[in-house]
Amino acid sequence: MNTNPDPICAAPTRAELVRNLWATHEPLKDGSAIVAIGRVIIKEDDWTSVNPFTAAVRWVKDGSGYEGWHFISDGMSVASSLDDTVIIDFWNPYPEAA
Repeated sequence: MNTNPDPICAAPTRAELVRNLWATHEPLKDGSAIVAIGRVIIKEDDWTSVNPFTAAVRWVKDGSGYEGWHFISDGMSVASSLDDTVIIDFWNPYPEAA
């Protein structure tokens, strides 16, 4: 917690930096590339696994009705199966080349 009473000299807390630098609302699913910090939840009959990830991803929707998050690097799905849940906790637009 920041205890400095002078707001000009007050350094932001880690939580404030995360809030100010990363979007926390659901990203648009329009095919735009984003940098994401999230998790994949895999549920089976007798166990659940949560796998964190940080990657450049985009939402893909094809003609068959399939849609989901895919890695930009290789086009593979972030989820291992159709039953997995991908949650993006923090994100930013993918930086464009200058």
